[in-house]
Amino acid sequence: VCLGVLVPALTDALHSRSLSPEARKQSVEALSSLASDAPRSLLGYLDSFFGALAMLALEEKEASEQKAEPGSMEELNRQSRIQEFAGVSTNLVKLIEELCEEMPSEIFTRVQQMASQLSSTEIHEEVLKARLISLYGELGGIDATATSVIPELYRALMDFTSVKVRGVAIHTVTEILRYTAHLIPDNMREVLVLYLNDPYKYIHQAAVHAVEHIQAESEEQAIE
Repeated sequence: VCLGVLVPALTDALHSRSLSPEARKQSVEALSSLASDAPRSLLGYLDSFFGALAMLALEEKEASEQKAEPGSMEELNRQSRIQEFAGVSTNLVKLIEELCEEMPSEIFTRVQQMASQLSSTEIHEEVLKARLISLYGELGGIDATATSVIPELYRALMDFTSVKVRGVAIHTVTEILRYTAHLIPDNMREVLVLYLNDPYKYIHQAAVHAVEHIQAESEEQAIE
């Protein structure tokens, strides 16, 4: 099948509410195969991918707001649907990560613009913002965008309206500490240490892992 026909059809499927989450997940998987074999064929579809991420977050929110009796089959179906939407989004984020090497600046610009317009106090926007922030991990390992992600990550680290966003930001900083630790400035490292005493378990545990990398780096430098 010609890529000029296949890619638009798969991309349209991502936006189709008439398709099941499983069918949309299969579309993402097919696009991921193309991202590995012919990434240039997806260059013109970034906006569509980010738009699908936004739509999936909204559908996830709508599913979470459906009323159902606790323990009922309707409740089980509701929870299953929420997880399915989240699964499609996770795969879509991975697809965009696969394209970062090919088009880092374009992806960074879209992530930065979208994340800056989202409110962490709105549940579906918070979820979307956290997923976008996670892309900075991949972008932080690419020369073209490495330094640009740092101020954006710092803003996310200081987003006290959202535990989710802060937690994802800590995990993303930790990812960068693994391979380009020199990018992380002292003020961000100090924030990570402060978060060891954060009252939220998610933040505390994420900070523990981050600080372990900082300590390991310090020990290596001392040996050198």
